[in-house]
Amino acid sequence: MIDNKDFDFVKEKFDGDGIETPEKLSADNMMKMLGEQPGQTVSQRAQKPIRKRPWFRPVVAAAACAALVVGLVPLMNFNLGSQQGSDAASGELQYFSNYDELTSKIKAMSEENGHILYSNKEDSVALGNGDAVTETEDMAEAPAVTSEAGNAVGQKRPESHSETYTQVEGVDEADIVKTDGKYIYFSSYEENQIIIARAAKGKAKRVAAIGSNKIGSYVEDMYVSGNKLIVIGYDNEKEDEFTTVTVFDITDPEKPNMLRTYSQSGSLLSSRLIGSNLCLVTNDYIYVRTPSGFIPRVYYNDEMQQLPIGDICCFPGCTQPAYTVVGCMDISSEKSSQDTIKTKAVLGGSSEIYCNNENLYITGTVFNNSGYGDYWNNADIQTNILKVSIKNGNVKYKKCALVQGTVNNQFSMDESGGYFKVAVTDSADGQDTNNLYIMDENMKEVGCVRNFARGEHIEAVRYIKDKAYVITYEQVDPLFIIDLADPTDPVIEGHVKITGFSTLLVPAGEDHLLGLGFSTEELEDPEIDMEATDGVKFSLFDITDPSNPTVADAKAFRGMESEVQYNHKALLVGPNASYYAIPFYEYSDDSDMETNGILTFKVQNGKLAGFHKYETSGSVMRCIYIGDYIYGVCDDDSIEGFKAQ
Repeated sequence: MIDNKDFDFVKEKFDGDGIETPEKLSADNMMKMLGEQPGQTVSQRAQKPIRKRPWFRPVVAAAACAALVVGLVPLMNFNLGSQQGSDAASGELQYFSNYDELTSKIKAMSEENGHILYSNKEDSVALGNGDAVTETEDMAEAPAVTSEAGNAVGQKRPESHSETYTQVEGVDEADIVKTDGKYIYFSSYEENQIIIARAAKGKAKRVAAIGSNKIGSYVEDMYVSGNKLIVIGYDNEKEDEFTTVTVFDITDPEKPNMLRTYSQSGSLLSSRLIGSNLCLVTNDYIYVRTPSGFIPRVYYNDEMQQLPIGDICCFPGCTQPAYTVVGCMDISSEKSSQDTIKTKAVLGGSSEIYCNNENLYITGTVFNNSGYGDYWNNADIQTNILKVSIKNGNVKYKKCALVQGTVNNQFSMDESGGYFKVAVTDSADGQDTNNLYIMDENMKEVGCVRNFARGEHIEAVRYIKDKAYVITYEQVDPLFIIDLADPTDPVIEGHVKITGFSTLLVPAGEDHLLGLGFSTEELEDPEIDMEATDGVKFSLFDITDPSNPTVADAKAFRGMESEVQYNHKALLVGPNASYYAIPFYEYSDDSDMETNGILTFKVQNGKLAGFHKYETSGSVMRCIYIGDYIYGVCDDDSIEGFKAQ
């Protein structure tokens, strides 16, 4: 858990350098900031806070604090791999001949960097383990769905329904709400369990729940695939920190049956589901308690095993004692074992992943500067990228590369045509600048666009065919279109500016690109040259002529906030993109009124149209559609449905 001593350490470092500690770095403010999205810029954190679901893990390392201040104090950034010199640029991973060699490496790294290896067991917060229950509590008046066979088997075919908005077609992403067209599955923050509700004609009825004793101490995410429900949970009941995958048979969703479990060391970074193969990525911080604490471990059901030394390697030049653990699990298998789950670990923490059908790319931030004064003027921050083959569920580490700058999020990366692309924000002479790198299959740079949009930072990226669309921001929102047709010579074709900034770019037909993000306003204080966010903004870009993109339309909702501004999974795309929907929270300074609900809109004839608000009593976490109805799943565990207009 975070201790105020961590913040005292930050203050002492500022004071020691003769710098007045900013008020935003006080212990109280930093605690509040833990509710914000990691990776936000300093200017974003100074803006009006986004109202988010209070979704947190019971144990938070001090490293999370440092990540929130974008590496303000590099020594506190425990979970991100730090590397040095030419070793890091070699691209070759280091392997170990035995556990003693690995243990010596970890101890040497810790002593060299002054890191304290410690146990998190005493600081962990144990959550109550509820029993799995089956309930019939109504969440709304709902007609019973008849069944020919008396259960889900033999019921009529599910209606068309939404799926989680994902980056790569055919690669599913976990979320806190899923639907199969007949049932809605969602993670209950209030009760720390999975609730299953039967939905029909805009109504929903709670029919079952899976308690935390079946899914780990805390629910993280889930998938629904065929007759399988896959739940990913944080588990602090085992020694150290583990992420647990539990597979349920939901042939009859009203009577879910637990099949098997798998756990791997560390806290959840992200996951992907490709066919029947689940790819799980965790960050495993190394704690000293027993010698086994240095070795990543897995549990096949209740059987614990250490990873073989041949399955553990190290980033070149790595100096931080933290692992990235990658496990690929065949959810169609009837058992959990080394035969059905392939797991490997690399010494060096991670921050983002990109995944397609064959390869997984993992990034980790690298801090090379040691002086705090240097950080403010010319931060030497790099990103290490590891390419991992996950074809057919086999995990094979390939090559790694080091690029100058930091990745915004998963959308900053893409792989197509045998080339990997990544857009980063760098710093030169105390000013932001941006680069887009193109690498071949061996992670060797073949092309790059360097130093574009100086004084601005990347907020959103989308790769479509042979183009990269990049949103940068300072006080206006430029959209850059970069031609990648020749990977060895990428060039900026055109750009256009608009106020505010987009954090998510969505293809809207062949000739338009939809931007979702923030509207902004200038601060009234003349001594402060910056803007503050003041609502949700939609921008529609006409990209027919890449050399001369234009803003086809824009719409701002002042006083509105939405999770879609920082989480792409909150976006609902209606059937055949006939409409879009987002959850929203709206406040009015004049009337002191607050409103929750779902906002829908359309893209028609090159314009934004048909905006409509569906108000709900609860705060909407996600909105989904089943047939002609839109459902809002709220943080008070209620579900409210509406006929789509």
